[in-house]
Amino acid sequence: CIDIGMLAAKLSMDEAAAERWIVNLIRNARLDAKIDSQANQVLMGVNVPSVYEQILESTKSLIIRTSVIAQNHDRRDVSYSSNRPHSDKPVQQRGVKPWRGGVKL
Repeated sequence: CIDIGMLAAKLSMDEAAAERWIVNLIRNARLDAKIDSQANQVLMGVNVPSVYEQILESTKSLIIRTSVIAQNHDRRDVSYSSNRPHSDKPVQQRGVKPWRGGVKL
């Protein structure tokens, strides 16, 4: 509970203006709060997401992260294939003779 009189004093407002400001804040921010005019207090509700909502949020973030990883992987494949020579022959390092098979001594 928040006392409107105390809040008005902290904001340097009169109580009526502070109450209007709180009403607009609750509406615009879509807060779970109520004003008790008789007790001159703001009652804040606790908004705890259900387990179902928590699973949905974590699944959404996993989908986004997976798509970013896939896009980065595709970009890496494209840049790798554009840097490779265009022939189908394997790339030979300098000074290294290709092994033709048989027994190496």
